[in-house]
Amino acid sequence: KGSSDYAGVFGVPIDAICIDKLKYRSKTGGKWLPEVVGRTDYAGIMKKPITDIAIQGATYRVHTTDGKWHGWVSGYNINDSKNGYAGVGKPIDGIQIK
Repeated sequence: KGSSDYAGVFGVPIDAICIDKLKYRSKTGGKWLPEVVGRTDYAGIMKKPITDIAIQGATYRVHTTDGKWHGWVSGYNINDSKNGYAGVGKPIDGIQIK
């Protein structure tokens, strides 16, 4: 956790995420996948890049393969692109969670 730590490898799209104890979901191929809670499962489809994520109960942001960090969000609403989820429809290669 923290603003200087992140998960991912820049330049390599993330295809699945797993987060302890929180509710979360990811979007791939233009479609939001089902919600996942905790580490019992993962959000994503192997070999298909994640383009957006939503995490409940956290402040988070994403880095995309075009080399940009996007703004911090704290929402959990897949219908609110301003603060409900992180991502801009481009492959994600890094995630930070506060």
